[in-house]
Amino acid sequence: MDASAASSSRHDSKTLRGTFQLMTWTFSLNHATMTTLMMYASSALGRVNGNLSNALLFSVSLATSLGLAPVIVNTFGQKRGLLLGLVGCTTYVLFFVLAVFLSTWRHRGIGGCQSNSEAMLAFVGAGFGGLGAGLLWPSQGAFFSTVVQELQRAEPATGTREEALYHLTSELSSSFAFGLLAAECGIKLMMAVLLTYVKVELWSSWVFLSALVLAVLAMAAFTKSQKIHSQHAVRPVCESTWDALRLWGDPKIWLLSMTNLSFGFSVAWVNGYVNLRWHEATGDLHLLGFAGALTTGVAGVVSKLSVRPLACGKGVMLALGSFCFLSIGLVSKLSEPNSKLGWSIWLLLLHVLHGVGRGVYEGTGKAVFGDFFPGDKCVGAFANVLVQVSASSIIGYILASTGWKDATYSLLVVSAALMLPFYLLAGRLECLRSGFDDSGKDLERAPSDR
Repeated sequence: MDASAASSSRHDSKTLRGTFQLMTWTFSLNHATMTTLMMYASSALGRVNGNLSNALLFSVSLATSLGLAPVIVNTFGQKRGLLLGLVGCTTYVLFFVLAVFLSTWRHRGIGGCQSNSEAMLAFVGAGFGGLGAGLLWPSQGAFFSTVVQELQRAEPATGTREEALYHLTSELSSSFAFGLLAAECGIKLMMAVLLTYVKVELWSSWVFLSALVLAVLAMAAFTKSQKIHSQHAVRPVCESTWDALRLWGDPKIWLLSMTNLSFGFSVAWVNGYVNLRWHEATGDLHLLGFAGALTTGVAGVVSKLSVRPLACGKGVMLALGSFCFLSIGLVSKLSEPNSKLGWSIWLLLLHVLHGVGRGVYEGTGKAVFGDFFPGDKCVGAFANVLVQVSASSIIGYILASTGWKDATYSLLVVSAALMLPFYLLAGRLECLRSGFDDSGKDLERAPSDR
């Protein structure tokens, strides 16, 4: 390679990495703002409206990611798919803020607002939020793959092609995960500080809108940056959906689903019951932001630990996740505290348990799917992860909004209790399919950063 070619390659590499970092932080800011408001939904909008709006958001997101997103990405490209997703999520925040304003004014007797006005705004916003989230994740996945392909061409390879690909995907996925968790933790801390020290709940919601306005401006700048074109053929529309459906006949996809179902039910239970119960008992929202930030921080640490080679193996990490998800259900059903301090400890303990469980899901849980469904099956397997988490969250939020909220608790406890035994059974089936020696070696290898 001559000097001019090397210089061009380095320039391409620098531009590609800069574009990826811009996508990472604009995406992360948007995602963190939306998930933070979802955490407050049942408290700020009421048990029924908050939980049903979250259920609607998950439902629309699931349908969009499996049906509409492939069409948008293949027709308009990854960047425009990301921008459309950002606009949808920003619209969710706008409608959420308006719904909170109307709810506050109605309770204060200002403006003669109708009781169903905030519900309508919340549900319309949830629909836009679902469209946005359903476009963001598939677009991010397609953009990630394209950047990896182009960086392989732009940067000189060290070692074999497979080793270079492994290190590159590990580096970029770790960078994206850090940005996602850091932004979520920061936004939740910001909201907690505002609610605690500014004590103007009505106006603090505008901080999130302001953050998303900045995210939209950053994404607009992102779309003006270098266009990245993949030289690989575009996959047929909805092929990933069919990849997921083809695996439904494999019993392992259902045996390994318990981790995903436990996480989905725990999200609905913590946001739809635990956070609401705290607000009902104490009358404030201040600690929720700190608790949410604690959950994210714990999840980040555990997910990093759980994807490193450990002598104890994946089974022990799944047992830890199972214990934490079980404990969320059991602790929340114990006799309730009788003081503000007791309620604070109760809330923080449940969020720590939720953070450990989420970390196991993000790290070991996804690595297990990668181990059992390698190669061409990987895309369909991870599409099923999305389906299982979304479906369990939808069911959990709907049940939490009705008199059947204890059913969410029961589903959480049952799925958590089955995580480890079903994982072992799936391993046994894999042994019978491919032979004990090969499968045993495969199942015991340390998970990779997927």
